[in-house]
Order: sequence, then structure tokens, then C-alpha cells
Amino acid sequence: MSKYIINSKNLSNGFEEEITKEQFEELAQSKEIFSEIFAKEKIYNIILMNYYEFEKELFEIILNNEVFNSDYPKFSEYFLKIEQRILNLLSSITLYLDSFKDDLKETKKYSTHLKDEFDGIVKFFNNELKNNKNLKIMKFVRNHIQHNGLLITNFSLNGVNLSDELREQTLKFEIDKNTIKAGWYKPENFTELDEKIDLKKNIRVYMDFMSRVHQKFREFTNQKTQSARNEYEKIFKKYPEHKYLYVAQKVDDEIIVEIPILLDWDNIRLEMVKQNKVPKGFKRHTINTK
Repeated sequence: MSKYIINSKNLSNGFEEEITKEQFEELAQSKEIFSEIFAKEKIYNIILMNYYEFEKELFEIILNNEVFNSDYPKFSEYFLKIEQRILNLLSSITLYLDSFKDDLKETKKYSTHLKDEFDGIVKFFNNELKNNKNLKIMKFVRNHIQHNGLLITNFSLNGVNLSDELREQTLKFEIDKNTIKAGWYKPENFTELDEKIDLKKNIRVYMDFMSRVHQKFREFTNQKTQSARNEYEKIFKKYPEHKYLYVAQKVDDEIIVEIPILLDWDNIRLEMVKQNKVPKGFKRHTINTK
């Protein structure tokens, strides 16, 4: 005989109560939605951390060059550091975008409860990539660096004295679109782009795009995320002395399925949402140490 329960395994105040099948399925669905939403927030947070490391690297290179004398070996070191940061950033962006695509044939890639929302997100960013070649080419840049290594050309560090007490330092690095080697890439498909592409500017534009994608993700999934949150809050309002609960399916007194229920876990997601606001204008980037 099958039955459904909610229980706590605390030694001091553990309990077990029977619940309906509908309650069990509602909480199981909420847990599945939370897991999916939280996973996307974590990947987006990784993207932001990689972007932060990229910008910090550029700032440190400029500062290092201003304070110390940079020779050819040092410039070679700069090349490697920049490309490492670019590869980390673009790889995490690829991971994020691909996570919305239902492209596994024999198993489900993500919760079926969010399929319509994720399909809408894929449609949104595919349309953006189709209509903006500055964004689309970044996929091929990542592919090239990952498989062929160095790509940056026209690397330069310059500065101009704005006054006796203020100097503006600039770092510039470009790629030649004709040297990109990646599957399905054809330079003639990007005729509207300059031969030399300002990679620093393109990355910041790409981050603007990612910010808009994540904004759509939160908009499309907000209703189901809030409904799942409400289900959790109702349970912990009923059992306020507990922080961690389980719901389970039992057959002949043997647990067949067991699902942990933890509201604090979703609070971490809410902190990420609060910290990582969207949309954000990364291309209006400014560092001022005046």
C-alpha cells in the first residue's frame, strides 16, 4: 500500500505525519523548480565573477605597466592572462546559454515544468544573436581560443596626460576576423563588421546581452518560482520549529522517494538575485581612481 508523508529527522523533535498525494506532488514540483532556477542563478553568478576577473586583469595590467617597465616577455604574459580570462568568461556564457536548450534525446535536460519558459528564453536570445553580428561572432571567438589558442592582435598600452596631475591610461587589443578558425565560421558572413574587431568593447556589449537574457529568464520564470516559494512558506508556517523537512512516498512502510524541503536554501537564491541586478549596462564601463 502506498502513502505519502512529511517528516523531520531531528533527534529532539522529529515527527512523521501523513499528507495527501496532491500535497506531495506539489512540494516535489516546487523542489524541482527551485533546483532549476537556483542552478541558473549560480551559472550567471559564475559569468559575473569571470567578467569581474577579466576587468580586474585589464586594470592590473595597466597599473603594472604604469608603475614598472614592461618588456617583450612581460607583454607576452599579458597576452596569456587576457586570453585565459576571455576563455573562462566565454565558456561560462556558453554553458549558461546551452543549459536552456532541450538537446538531449534520451533523457530530460531540465524540469519539464519549465519547458515553455526555457523555450521562450532560447527564442529570445537566438533572435538577438541572429540580428546582432557583434554578439554572434563571440561564439566563434570562444571556439577558436579553446581549440587554437592565441588570437589577439594589435595589443597596445598607451596613455595621455590630461593635466599635470591626471593621466589616462588605455589598453587596446583587437582580433582580425579573417584569422578566426571555428566550425561553420565564414568571414563573409560578417561583412558589416570591421576587419579588426575591438575585443574589449565586444565583450562588454556581450555582457550587456547576457544581462538582458537573464532579465528575461527571471521574468519568464517569476510566476512559477513565486508559487513554489509560497508552497514552501506554507509548510514552514505550519511547522515553524523546523528548518529542514522531508516529504516521501512509502510503499509497504518502505521509503521509495524522499525529497528534502529547505526554505533557507532558496534564501541563498534570493540573495543572488539581490546582488546580481539585471539589466546592467556593462558597456558603459568606467574605472576612475582620481
